[in-house]
Amino acid sequence: MEKNYILSTRQLCNKMQPLRDDGAGTPTWCTAYKTKSTLWLLCTLLLTSITSWSQIALPYSETFAGITAANGFPTVTGGAWTRSGTATNQPTYITNQTSYNRTGNGDTKFMSFRYDASTRYYFVGPFALTAGTSYTASCLYKADGLTGFGPLALTYGTTAAAATHTNVIASIPANIVNTAYAPISGSFTVATDGSYYLAIRAAANGNPWYLSVDDFSLNVTPSCVSLTGLSATATSSEAVSLSWTASTSAVTNYEYEVRTSGAAGSGATGLAASGTSATASATVTGLTSSTAYTIFVRAFCGGTDYSSWSTAATITTPCVSITTLPHNESFDAATLPTCWTLGGTGVWATATTNDGVPSPRTGARFASMAWTGAANSALLISPPYNLTANPASTTFSVWIYRNTNGLTTDRTAFFVNTTNSLTGATTLFDIPLVITGAPAVATAGWYKYSAVIPSSFVTGGNFYIIARGNTGTSFSS
Repeated sequence: MEKNYILSTRQLCNKMQPLRDDGAGTPTWCTAYKTKSTLWLLCTLLLTSITSWSQIALPYSETFAGITAANGFPTVTGGAWTRSGTATNQPTYITNQTSYNRTGNGDTKFMSFRYDASTRYYFVGPFALTAGTSYTASCLYKADGLTGFGPLALTYGTTAAAATHTNVIASIPANIVNTAYAPISGSFTVATDGSYYLAIRAAANGNPWYLSVDDFSLNVTPSCVSLTGLSATATSSEAVSLSWTASTSAVTNYEYEVRTSGAAGSGATGLAASGTSATASATVTGLTSSTAYTIFVRAFCGGTDYSSWSTAATITTPCVSITTLPHNESFDAATLPTCWTLGGTGVWATATTNDGVPSPRTGARFASMAWTGAANSALLISPPYNLTANPASTTFSVWIYRNTNGLTTDRTAFFVNTTNSLTGATTLFDIPLVITGAPAVATAGWYKYSAVIPSSFVTGGNFYIIARGNTGTSFSS
């Protein structure tokens, strides 16, 4: 906060002179004072304000993109982020982690709470807040799926210390187990004008591991009321339909952002599409297939009056349907091909060999479901096919490796369905791993199996081919 000062001088002598004006409106406080041939000059500093401090300006939005090193904080003009604990129990990150659901919201920079018997705080401030003005604070949070976190709260106080943070803005009760980011938000007013700090406060027991937080914001509560109930539906591989419950304010229109990364209103990075709508719905086109998007909408009430951004809706656009045949997939890459998805229990992956298959039939790799010691039933699901433009008789073929070892329950089955699940699916064939199982073969090796796709799928729109691999708990599986 900028302050103004006036510096005046007063000269003391053996005869005090009255305060007089120099004609320019500036006081001249000068008298002559002589003691032991020494002329003393006394300078008096007149302050136009008795307070002076730096403040974080509002609106304030923090995505933590400014974190440059692990366990550091972003630089904030006018203030700072601090923690009540240590970097061990309150780490911050610049890369997404591979365990305990520790990732950022659309990027790789975020903060977290590690399990701890104590209540921990992340503080940010100071902010100059005005009595009687409503402010809204929010952030996103997610857990690792294990019970034990909570309550989680947004608080405010006069210092960056737990003792002053007795004012709760919003709170999420224990136990917090959501593994997707969800918002915590609330509005508050302060009793007196002054300097305040906000905090994200979390409690936990020893059961969970990490609770992550991202995308903090503080702003004056908008008079333009936010919309609710935002939802998104993919209408094609490149388009989504949006709908929401209208704001109760007198809205001029709505603004939307479709993002691959970043918070609402955070700029061009990660912004895939944006636009306006005069009604409580919109259609967004020109997107990319098989891509995850996060969508935000806010109301515009005219002038400079906007609502806060809505709670995000997320959607992944479907893959482009395969419409021409033949279509071949050899699984030669180090990862599964784009638009092949997984389901069930257990995991399919590409491999050069496994404990039952010595080598691919052709090429560098094959699709493999490895034994894990658990009773698994893993699904490998193709991209969608749509042959309605050329509805000819269609045959599906696959090479399966048969072995001399295994259990009778070790099997690979193939299905066709109009959805990417086994609900209502039609079985094409079901092949045992062991060579003595029907249909029996003479020796271990690769064998080709085929089936005609029923015509109802060929003429009916999108359909999927689904492989299901079953293994048991026995070491012999």
